[in-house]
Amino acid sequence: MKTKYSHALLVGNFNGEVTTESLAKNGWTQQIMAQKDYNERLSMYYKSHVDAMLEAEGQQKPDILKEVHHYKVAYEEVGKDEQGYDVIKKAGEQVSISFENNKEKVNFPFLLCNLHLYLFPFNIVLVAIEIEDSGSDIEILRMAHRQLINWEENIEQIADERLRQLLSPISNLLPEGNLATLVEDGNNLKIYQIVQTEDECPNDKLLFEIATFSPIGSVCGTTSHSHSEDYFNKLIKENTVSTYYNWKALSLVDSFTVLAGTGFVYWQWVNLYFPLIFLRCIFEKTFCFSRNSIYRLGHQKTAKQLSEEIADMERYYFYSAISYNFQPNLVYESIAKGLDIKTEREELARQVKEMAKREYEDKKESEEHRRDLITLGLSVFAVFSVAWDLSSLIKDAYIDKDDHLTSMIILWLAIAGIIILALYIFRKKDDE
Repeated sequence: MKTKYSHALLVGNFNGEVTTESLAKNGWTQQIMAQKDYNERLSMYYKSHVDAMLEAEGQQKPDILKEVHHYKVAYEEVGKDEQGYDVIKKAGEQVSISFENNKEKVNFPFLLCNLHLYLFPFNIVLVAIEIEDSGSDIEILRMAHRQLINWEENIEQIADERLRQLLSPISNLLPEGNLATLVEDGNNLKIYQIVQTEDECPNDKLLFEIATFSPIGSVCGTTSHSHSEDYFNKLIKENTVSTYYNWKALSLVDSFTVLAGTGFVYWQWVNLYFPLIFLRCIFEKTFCFSRNSIYRLGHQKTAKQLSEEIADMERYYFYSAISYNFQPNLVYESIAKGLDIKTEREELARQVKEMAKREYEDKKESEEHRRDLITLGLSVFAVFSVAWDLSSLIKDAYIDKDDHLTSMIILWLAIAGIIILALYIFRKKDDE
């Protein structure tokens, strides 16, 4: 079976160095949305959500959201039709990857459409590689997509020379120019994939196989690649979203997959749902993961700093009502569930509470230690003062004033006696 239309975006937490100078030097152009397009987005989505996700002409927003930028290297060519709508004149640059399957060499050609960098608050940068592979055999497509999401492990072996060259705007920003280091912490890439077939409506088994990169036809089978029927039913029941008969989407940790039939319009999935919904969820996931890592690795961030960051996230990102329309909200909730963002947020909140408790206990212990030192200093002063007064009385009463040795002996005996008495009192107090 071949796809009628298939389009994918590979997304990860960018591991490169992003500066205005390095972006300009490597051909990246800043994407600032035109006022007309911005107003169209505002007619469908809440302004708070749109402003948190993109940069546009005439936009007024808080300082923290002024850190939101989109940079792009375009390999597709977009023009306008007679009505003024965008028309793709050239879909991208032809490239390919090659890999082995059952000891047979497989070559997978596709179009590299665009490279994207999305800058968000808290120094989080997401990278997206946009490809189109319409007309591909679905079995080869799912194998190729699996190769691509395992980027660090595979890219050096599978990419052709043309693909490496076209990815240079990315590799030039990476440590030592190594494409394998694309994703921070060595994580897999996430994939947002849209697959349309000639069928009238989507098939659940095929959707599951594409989303999980399983061999086509393996669902509920008896091969070593076959998932259990219970697992299949659970994911289809709990992790899918669909509002019309001709499409259904499955949300998982590593993939969001839309399988569509005839009559499906994909424009909004590429131009609205990806930049405004999927990226929003990936940013939330990345923020929680990075801050949880900060806690676990003991990096120097206080509970107060993390709490302030979480408060900003709660205000500008951690909410699910993003649109006036019902479908975008359902899609957001589905993707967030697939990525298990709720658990990440709960874990982060718990860790910040533990950090705050530990910092409070450390501060309390430090203050007690400081008080003990002050008390010790005062005690030493008091001991010498009392001892001096006592020795002076004895000296004046019984000792010749020129007998300094005897005076010193009496002074130190007085100090020792007072210390012994104080220790006895403190020990008796502790035993009570």
